[in-house]
Amino acid sequence: KNNEKEIYIRDIEVNYSPAVVSYLMNNRIETKKDLSATLLNLCAKNILKIEKDENQKVNIIDLDNKREIEKLPEDEKYAYEMFKTKITSSKISKWKDKVKEEYDKYKFSKENNINLYSCLSYLYIILILAGFILAYFNMNGKIWAYAMVILFFSIWELAIFYPIRAFTKSSEFIDTYTKKGAIEYNRWKKFEKFMIDYTMIEEKEYENIVILGEYLAYSTALGINKKCDKELYDRLNKEFDFDFFAYVDEINMKES
Repeated sequence: KNNEKEIYIRDIEVNYSPAVVSYLMNNRIETKKDLSATLLNLCAKNILKIEKDENQKVNIIDLDNKREIEKLPEDEKYAYEMFKTKITSSKISKWKDKVKEEYDKYKFSKENNINLYSCLSYLYIILILAGFILAYFNMNGKIWAYAMVILFFSIWELAIFYPIRAFTKSSEFIDTYTKKGAIEYNRWKKFEKFMIDYTMIEEKEYENIVILGEYLAYSTALGINKKCDKELYDRLNKEFDFDFFAYVDEINMKES
């Protein structure tokens, strides 16, 4: 049982995918990283296998483990089928939709949530517009009046915005989450801390999936291990009919 006073958590006891964990922690899908983590998790479950031939070409081998495939959440089932065929932009988009659907099933986030930071952002914009309108009409558009408006809102940003943003970044106060979501967020932060403080998993390569299993997959999704998606980037990029990872990087830039 998860004790709130515990600093570390070592065990992974979840039914959802690494991509769902990434969405929980970052509120977005980081396509290259999360697809790499999903592929690693499918290998950890002995459903797929990443293998290099004598020419160092990377092949994804289907182990046809029907018993384990049936246990997969919907986003991983879709990813499994996707990895066996040519990956297209429409398939990537569909996979991302599946991840979001799986995430929503767990009710980790509040529906139609507007958090404190968002409210202050809207107020900030309204006040800036009001300040400039006031400076224009009541101060005859004098430069010093505009300077005072800019100074006031710079102080506002430093004194109020940044502290509140830091405050809402703390998992105990993130109001985008339900109680269940906040508990899961805290649990993964404790797992992340354990993996960073007591293992060297960030240095492991994707071949270590046989030994490390789901620990490597979820560490990749959490961004602890950046080596695996770099390796998969370098090798798998050569195996697809188009520049797959360059494409998903472009998707991420548009989403940011």
